[in-house]
Amino acid sequence: MSVWNILYVVLGNYYDHTGLIVAMDEMDLFKNGEYFVVGVDVEQYDAENPGKYLTGMLSNKPDPILEKAFRSFFSVVPTPPRGFKNFSVKVNEYMEKPPFQFPNPLVQLGGVKQKYNNDAAAAAISVEAAYLYDAVHLYARCVLDMIECGDDPRNGSAMMAKFKGSHYKSALGYEVYMDENGDAEGNYTLVSRQRQSDASKGYGLFPAGRFTKLRNLTKNPELTLVVNVEWISGKPPVAEPACGYRGQKCITHTAEILSIVAGTLLLVLAVISLVFYRNWKYEQELDSLLWKVDYKDIEINDTENSSTSSKISRVSINGDLATDDDRVALWETDIEIR
Repeated sequence: MSVWNILYVVLGNYYDHTGLIVAMDEMDLFKNGEYFVVGVDVEQYDAENPGKYLTGMLSNKPDPILEKAFRSFFSVVPTPPRGFKNFSVKVNEYMEKPPFQFPNPLVQLGGVKQKYNNDAAAAAISVEAAYLYDAVHLYARCVLDMIECGDDPRNGSAMMAKFKGSHYKSALGYEVYMDENGDAEGNYTLVSRQRQSDASKGYGLFPAGRFTKLRNLTKNPELTLVVNVEWISGKPPVAEPACGYRGQKCITHTAEILSIVAGTLLLVLAVISLVFYRNWKYEQELDSLLWKVDYKDIEINDTENSSTSSKISRVSINGDLATDDDRVALWETDIEIR
């Protein structure tokens, strides 16, 4: 019985991925490495606390069940921002100035505005603020370029033409490339289960690969692994079996070959049977026509030897002139049957 290799792709928050992985592990689907799960996380990856993804819902301690199950899991997450903390500090400073006038009572102590959740303190500035900053900055840069070139900045199609194929430095700390359609390419990282530097903390989800795409190319980004992945079966599971899930890609023609062989054998047997039957039927017809005379019942007349000889000579001399009826009549005169 062939085993199907099945790859599941889940879009959602990391705890949505956790529920599916635990359920599959309880069914022993990860035992031989035929099943694998790839999660696409809609939230920003927390590079400061990678161990939180393998802890219980109401616990901060590593969960052995999750650590075992997440061996068959990858997650595609937005690339962690670099230098985002400096951006957050700058935003906080401008928020205290006009026209916002959003005071910070802890500014004298060097504090910044923060929000808290169940995991850890995080800067109140969300990643969407960086996206908004990038959009305004890119628009302003494009308007200045159009003014310098003498173009009308109110010409939207001309502005979009300048966006296509350009690149800019994002507030998140990495380069962003805009494709031929004017869409910004996303920056994503592949994370997998790896042991933390402090072994006592168990495992966490750490970057395992990055997606790269050369400029002016329309093909999909290529994945470059930066760590060795410990596959359960020693090799990565395939997205689809070589012969397809139902063998439709590997047509062996076994049934057709067997049918041809069986048909050929039946034809040969039929021909042999026909030959034997015809021979048997012919012998039966001969048996019905044959008559047998015992040699003892045949008596030759010596007194007529001379005449017989002369008749035989006549037949020999005449050759072809003698017919079968003549020969039969000749022998009837010389042979007497008792």
